[in-house]
Amino acid sequence: GAGGAPYRAADQLIDDLLALIEYLESDHDGLFIAHVEALLWRVVVFGFHFATLDVRQDSRVYGRATAQIRGGAAGATQGGEANTAEARTATSPEGGAMAPADAEFQQWVTTLHADEIPSRNDALDALGEDPVLRDTVESLEVVREIQSAVGSRGVHRAIISNTRSATNVLQVMYLARVAGFPRGGIGLDIVPLFETVDDLSAAPEIMRRLYTTPLYRDHLAQRQDTQQIMLGFSDGTKDGGYITANWLIYRAREELTAVAAGYGVRVVFFEGRGGPPARGGGKTHQFYRSMSPQSDREQIHLTIQGQTISSNYGTVDAARYNLEQLVTAALENILFRDTDTGPDAAQRELLEAISSTSLERYHALKNRVDFLPYLETVTPLAFYGAANNASRPTSRGGGGSLRLEDLRAIPFVGAWSQMKQNVPGYFGFGTALRRLIDAGHGEELRHLYREELFFRTLVENSMQSLRKVNFDVTRHLDGDAQFGDLWRELRDEAKRTAAALLEVSGTAALLENDPVTARSIALREAIVLPVLVIQQHALMQLRRDTLDDSVREAYRGLVVKSMAAIINAGRNSV
Repeated sequence: GAGGAPYRAADQLIDDLLALIEYLESDHDGLFIAHVEALLWRVVVFGFHFATLDVRQDSRVYGRATAQIRGGAAGATQGGEANTAEARTATSPEGGAMAPADAEFQQWVTTLHADEIPSRNDALDALGEDPVLRDTVESLEVVREIQSAVGSRGVHRAIISNTRSATNVLQVMYLARVAGFPRGGIGLDIVPLFETVDDLSAAPEIMRRLYTTPLYRDHLAQRQDTQQIMLGFSDGTKDGGYITANWLIYRAREELTAVAAGYGVRVVFFEGRGGPPARGGGKTHQFYRSMSPQSDREQIHLTIQGQTISSNYGTVDAARYNLEQLVTAALENILFRDTDTGPDAAQRELLEAISSTSLERYHALKNRVDFLPYLETVTPLAFYGAANNASRPTSRGGGGSLRLEDLRAIPFVGAWSQMKQNVPGYFGFGTALRRLIDAGHGEELRHLYREELFFRTLVENSMQSLRKVNFDVTRHLDGDAQFGDLWRELRDEAKRTAAALLEVSGTAALLENDPVTARSIALREAIVLPVLVIQQHALMQLRRDTLDDSVREAYRGLVVKSMAAIINAGRNSV
C-alpha cells in the first residue's frame, strides 16, 4: 500500500494491480503483464480470505440460546418446539386473539425495535456452561473478527438449519446484536434453510412475512435487497422421500422467486449438494438445466459435499470438465428461456400424483416399528461417528434413543449405501409409477419422460441409485426373524421401481442412455464386492451376545475400515 502500509482490503490491492497493468501496457509494451494478470485474478477470486466460510446452526439451538438469554417463562417456547405447522400457519381471526406464532414474531420485532439487547457478558452468563449455546454466540463474535481482518467476503452467511418460522430469522438478528454487530449494520446474509416437507411448503409464507416487516427490509437494504435461501435436498429426502423432496424444492423455487419479486427483492438460491441423488447429487448440471423458468436462475451459490469434491474436482481436468458442465447448464437456461416453458398444467398434475403416492409409501416405511431398529442394528449407521466421514456429528440429539428427525442426512443416506440398498434414491417412486401405469397413464408418463427434463433427471438419477443396489449382499436377512419382512419390502420396492423406470423410459436396461456411467458403476461395484462381504460378516457377528470384548472390538474395526473403501468406490455415496 501507499507508504509501505499493509493493505486493509483486497480491493486496495486490486486497484494497485490494475494501475500496474495500465503502466506496463503504456510504458513497457506489456512486459510481464501476464504474470500480473495471473496475480490479479487470484486476488479477485480469493481476496485475502482464500475461501468463504459460513456459520450454521439448527433453529432449535438458536431458539434455546435466545430463550436462555432473555430468561424466564416468556422465552420458554423460543426453542422451536412451538413452531409446529399448526401454530405456524394459524391466522388471526378478525377481532380474535393473535395466533401463537404471530404473537411470538411480533414480540421479537418489538424487542429488536426497542434495541433491548443485553451486553455480551450478561448474555454469556445467562447461557451458563452450556458449550453449544455459548459457541453459538461466540461464533458470531468470531465472524466480526474475521470480517475486520479480511473483509466481509471471508464469512458473511449465517445459515439456519431446519428453519420453521420467520421468528427463527429474527432470533439470529438478535444474537448477532448480542455478539456486537451494530444496530442497522448486521453484516450477515441470514439464510433460512427449509428442509422438511412442512417447512418447504411453508417457505413462501415465511418469507412473505419477513419481506413485509420494515425491520427486516431495512436489513435487506444493507444487503443490496438480496435474500439468500437454502432448500434442503438431504433432509427433505430423509423426511419425505426422493420424489416429494425434489418436487417440493422445484415448486418452492418458483414460489419463492415470485414472492421475492413481488416485494422488490432478488432471491439467490444457495445450495449444498452431496454426492448421491438422495442428497442433491447425481447429474448436477442436468438438474440445474431442468429448473423451472419461473425460478430465479440468474445466480446460484453451490457447495459440493462428500467425496464428490475429490472425485469431481480433485484434478484440473475433472474440475474443468465439471465446471464447464455447470456453466453450460447456466448458458442453456439463458438461451432457451423463451422456449423452455416447464411442465404444463396436466404434467404438473401428474407430477403431483407421483409425489403424493410416493410420499404416502415412504411415510408408511418410516412408520414401521422396525425401521429405526433395522438402521441401528444391521446397517453401519452407528459407526459413522468413528469413521469420521461426515462433516457433522451423526445426529443432532444429545444422546438417548435415536429419533429420525435428529439423524443427519449423511449417515442416513450413507448407511443405506453401505448396505447396497440405497433406499432414499428410489423408495416410493416405483409404487407411484406402477399405480399410475395401471390406471392408464403409461403413455402420459412416457411423454413426460421424453419432453420434460426435470422428470427425466429424476428418473435417470434414480436409475443411478438402482444400478448400485445389490440385495444379494444382504440376502441372509431374508430369513431373519426380526428384520426379514422389512428386507423383503425394500427389495420388492427396488425391483418394482426398476421395472417401472424401464417402462416409462422405454429402455431395456437401467442407464441404457448413459453407458459410460453404467460401465463406471459396474466396474467399481465389482471391485468393492469383497469389502462388502467382509463388512456384512462383521455386522452379522456383532449381533451376537456371546462375543468377547476383544473380538467385538476387532469386528467393529473391520466395519469402520470397510466403510471408507465402500464410500470411495461409490464416488457419490455420501
